[in-house]
Amino acid sequence: MKGSVGRVALLVIVAVGILGLSLDEEAQNALPNGLAANEMTFQQDMDAYCTAKLNDSLSKLSAEDKKGEADRAFFSRKLHTCVQIYETLNPKDSGAMNYVVSDLTYGFVAPPKWHRTESDLHVHLSEIRNYHHLYVEGYWVPVSSDPGQQPVADANAVKLDCIYTEAKDAGDDSNSCTETQAYTQLGSINVDTQTYHIASWSRDEVIATDVERGLSGTTTTTLIIHPKANEVEVLDRTRMDEKQPSFTKGMEGKSFGDHYELQGGMYLLDTEGVFFQCDEDGVVIDMRLDIVEKHHGDVVNVPNAEWNAGAKTNHKFTAQECKVALQKELQRIQ
Repeated sequence: MKGSVGRVALLVIVAVGILGLSLDEEAQNALPNGLAANEMTFQQDMDAYCTAKLNDSLSKLSAEDKKGEADRAFFSRKLHTCVQIYETLNPKDSGAMNYVVSDLTYGFVAPPKWHRTESDLHVHLSEIRNYHHLYVEGYWVPVSSDPGQQPVADANAVKLDCIYTEAKDAGDDSNSCTETQAYTQLGSINVDTQTYHIASWSRDEVIATDVERGLSGTTTTTLIIHPKANEVEVLDRTRMDEKQPSFTKGMEGKSFGDHYELQGGMYLLDTEGVFFQCDEDGVVIDMRLDIVEKHHGDVVNVPNAEWNAGAKTNHKFTAQECKVALQKELQRIQ
C-alpha cells in the first residue's frame, strides 16, 4: 500500500436566503424590534449576496430540472448563513408537493466532506484447473487508533486483483497481486499501483510480498488474504540503513511499520444540509439546531432520530399545512 490512504469564516459567505424578501414592511416586522438603518443596509446587502449565490447555483441546472420549482434565498442573522427555500407544487400531482429549507453557503451546516459507508467485504475467488483468480475491493482502514498510524489521505478506494497459476517454471514471478488505489490528498485525486509477488496460495490463505529499496532504507510490504473468511490485511515494515544522510540523522537502524485492514464499502462526499422539509407525509425533516451545533455542523453519521425532530403524520399534508409549517420554520431561523 503505497500512497495513501471548515468552515471558511468569511463574513460575506455566511449568508443564506430563503424568502427573497427585500426589507419592506413585512420583513421589517418579522425581525425582532425592527432594524436600525445601518442594520437594514447590512441585511439588504447580505440578502442580495445570497440571492446572487442562489442564481449562480441555479444557472448550472437545465430548464427541465428547474421546471415547477420556486427558489428564494435570504441571509439568516441567527445562523449566520445563506438559506435557500425550495418549493415544488404540481396542481395535478399532490405527491409532488415539496417544501425544503437548506443551508446554501454552509455557514451553519458543515460543507460536504468524505464519510465512510461500511458494508460486508467479499473476496471473489474463481478456479479453473490450475488457474486461480482472486478479486476484492474496498478501502483501507488502520488497525491502530494511534494518531501516528492514521492515513494522510482524506479518502481511498482499493481494488486488488490476483492471478496464480500452478506449476510455474523456476524463476517465473508472474504469479502476482496488483493493488490499484485511488485516494484524495491536499485537494487532489491520485492513483497508485503496487505489485505483490505471491509467496503462497491456498483457498484459505494467500500471502504476497513486495520489497522496495528507498534512499535510506528498505520497505517490505506483506499482503495477507483469507478468501473464505473475507479478510484482507497489509503490513508495511521499513528498516532504516545503519548509515544515514544528514537529513535523516538519528534514524540509523530504526524500524517502523503500519498495519491496515480492507473494509467493504466506500467513501462518499456528503453532508446533512437541510433544516426543514415538508411534503404530503408531513414535516419529515425538522433539524434540531442545538444538536447539529454540538456536532460542529456534521451529523451525517449521527442517528437521524437524534438530530431530526421531524416525523411522518397519520394523514396526508396539504399545501396549506406545509406553508404554515414553513412560515414557523422561517421565523425560527431568521
